[in-house]
Amino acid sequence: MTRILLIDDHSLFREAIARLLGRESDFEIVGECTTVEEGIAVLKSNAVDVVLLDINLGLQQGGAFLPLARQAEFKGKILVVTAGVSRLEAGRLVERGCAGIILKQERPEVLIERIRAITGETEAALTPPPLPD
Repeated sequence: MTRILLIDDHSLFREAIARLLGRESDFEIVGECTTVEEGIAVLKSNAVDVVLLDINLGLQQGGAFLPLARQAEFKGKILVVTAGVSRLEAGRLVERGCAGIILKQERPEVLIERIRAITGETEAALTPPPLPD
């Protein structure tokens, strides 16, 4: 069972992803948060395997979550789910511990495949999304 934490400030998107992933027999949603601080609190009180992290959380930047998760001794994977990110920012996210990036425009099946790939549940290759120059 892959335990997933969602961090996104858009309720409609977050709840839709929770419903989509909740239909998968091998996924369990352990939390839905809107801020970095809420996400860290969930990490400290629940076993989490994968965090789906939006990079733009209203006034906050989701990238701030990466070092805080490491300080909280989070050993799972962080997959950034975003509307867009530059190549430079993508490189910074990976350097800071992000396991991958997926664009919100992707098909739902791609998100499910990526989650399974980063947790080692499939042999699927992690192909980086096309990013603007």
